[in-house]
Amino acid sequence: MEINSAHPMDSLLMRISALEKENAELQTITQQLEQRLKEQNTEMPSGKSERLNLKEYKQLFHSLTQGFALHEIICNNDNQPINYRFLDVNNAFGKLTGLSKNQIIGKTVLEILPNLEKEWIETYGKVALTGKSCQFESYTGTLDKHYEILAFSPGKNLFATLFNDITERRILEKKLLETMIHTEEQERQKFASDLHDEIGPILSSLNLYIATLAESDDKNKKAYIIPQIQTLIREAITTVRDLSNDLSPHVLLNNSLEKAIKAHLELRKDLIPVIFRSNLKGKRFPHSVELAYYRIVKELLNNTIKHAEATKVTINLTYSNDLLKIKYSDNGVGFNPEDTFLNSTGMGMINIFSRAKTINAQYQINTKPGHGFEFKLWANVLE
Repeated sequence: MEINSAHPMDSLLMRISALEKENAELQTITQQLEQRLKEQNTEMPSGKSERLNLKEYKQLFHSLTQGFALHEIICNNDNQPINYRFLDVNNAFGKLTGLSKNQIIGKTVLEILPNLEKEWIETYGKVALTGKSCQFESYTGTLDKHYEILAFSPGKNLFATLFNDITERRILEKKLLETMIHTEEQERQKFASDLHDEIGPILSSLNLYIATLAESDDKNKKAYIIPQIQTLIREAITTVRDLSNDLSPHVLLNNSLEKAIKAHLELRKDLIPVIFRSNLKGKRFPHSVELAYYRIVKELLNNTIKHAEATKVTINLTYSNDLLKIKYSDNGVGFNPEDTFLNSTGMGMINIFSRAKTINAQYQINTKPGHGFEFKLWANVLE
């Protein structure tokens, strides 16, 4: 089964990316729309004729997938905005807000949404009264939705809004953040566990041997204890070095990504044979990128050793045309992504996806039961 950003977490990332692209289009559309409206309405009269001047834009408005609405600001005697009236909306407006055109046209927002947060009126009031456009994201508890909005003024005391519902994006981003936090917490717990399980017993043994040595004058006992202490000290040094390397790989700091991966593979050579190819030739990249690639390779190899029952791993690391690519494959048992990502055994892959997200990398998975595993990762990177 091939997955091109298709497991649950990856689908979230792809959907976020699509929504971000849609929202980026808002600014271009609004700039064009604003210019055309201002050109058409340079001498726009007051009253209902504003809507007559917008007739030629009806088709454009109703073809937009973004919501569009034209409003008239309402001020008090001190010229402070206190409300606004709906003059026109497009078809997408109703889909994105749940408010129908017949329900709102000619009415004020406080008639329709009496509990609307006053910040909305204040923000739109500034646009209508000053003529200065603004772009912002905000949440309204009245509709329980998040919106990204571009607001501009096509005429005196008027403002228009072009907007997208980004509630789904906010929910997905929250889930992604929770996953990344969970991943970090897992790593902290692993480090704490390693300290307790690896260093703790060594120090306890050292303490026991030293106490015995201090209390005994028996030369034979001393002759036995001293080498044991020396062995434990060497073991403690090695363990601390390994834990330190997990936190911040010194081989990566002092050498290249290529050498760091080779060094890690050398440590695992007795567990599984790995064919590693690279054309980097010592090229260096931003530390965040190198660290993400290094940890992803470690996680992939760890998954293979733990779960794949594989007899061979192949890794290709290449760089060309500003793209840093890695292709990882094993000849193991493979798996069904949908099943794996819905239970705890999928956490290793979700950790990988989270790391890829931090460097804006893209990836592809190709696997199914009985047909091995292949993972491709690529990102735009400058040396």
